[in-house]
Amino acid sequence: MTALSTPLASPAAPPRRWFDRGTPGLGERIPLFGEAMTLAASAWTEGFAALTATPAAFLVGGLAETRVASLPHRRGRDAVFAVLDAPGWGTTVGLLFDRTFVSTVVEALFGGGDELDAASEGPLTAVERRIAEVVAMQASEALKVGFAEVLPSAFPFDRVQAKPDLAFLGRPNAAVVVATLRLKTLGQVAEIDLLVARAALDGFVDQLAVLPADEPANTDPRWSERLESQLSRAPMSLSAMVELDRMTLGALAALQVGQLLTLPRDAATDVRLVCEGRTLFRCDLGQSAGHYTVRVDEPVGPVTPAA
Repeated sequence: MTALSTPLASPAAPPRRWFDRGTPGLGERIPLFGEAMTLAASAWTEGFAALTATPAAFLVGGLAETRVASLPHRRGRDAVFAVLDAPGWGTTVGLLFDRTFVSTVVEALFGGGDELDAASEGPLTAVERRIAEVVAMQASEALKVGFAEVLPSAFPFDRVQAKPDLAFLGRPNAAVVVATLRLKTLGQVAEIDLLVARAALDGFVDQLAVLPADEPANTDPRWSERLESQLSRAPMSLSAMVELDRMTLGALAALQVGQLLTLPRDAATDVRLVCEGRTLFRCDLGQSAGHYTVRVDEPVGPVTPAA
């Protein structure tokens, strides 16, 4: 890690948002989103059962947060990407899966996926594209049922893309909520991801998260003001951290004075602002008037110790 340190000025109190809370996991910060995905998995299982006698079940595989830049490689080089509108949310969402998911669906529905296995690379075949469209439309119906009580919306199918166009999710460094569903059938497990720009969920805090109980008002406002004044004057140290690539213990032991270390390609856009071992913000690295600068991009939550 490389650190640039400067005294910490007293910031204004940031707005309270669901991704700022100190709970340990994304699923605990927006629990109703996870519950809605569980209902969607159940609805998809029922809908799938109406199409085939093959036993199959959809289960929630997890709820995570990632960056837009990492999505093109999340499901391999030849991932399948579908786009759904979400008018009730005022946004567009994505579905990301791979050919394994497509072939698993084909095998469950029709009893074999040999034709798809033979074409594991390159553009989607006509059969694969049609099955991918069927998958997206099934997911659309399941999501409509799953979110009906929490965050109602229709999810009309828009298109299947040969190459993912992720611009609607934001800049490469923008945060994305990834909800994974797993299809278990015929001894196989295949996964599909629902992608939602985190910024699109900011307006639905009350519907997705249980707000912590408000603290009771202090009976002596003068004492509170004095405490706040004293705390705001406490000296702190602020560091901008740039994470290096992994190194072997041998390479680390061989480091010498004057040796140059190459930073990752995204180092300038993934600087972490750290205070007393706690990561506060993601920042961009730059220069101004001959000085290195960091521009605060977005808060990091939950707050975790820096490495």
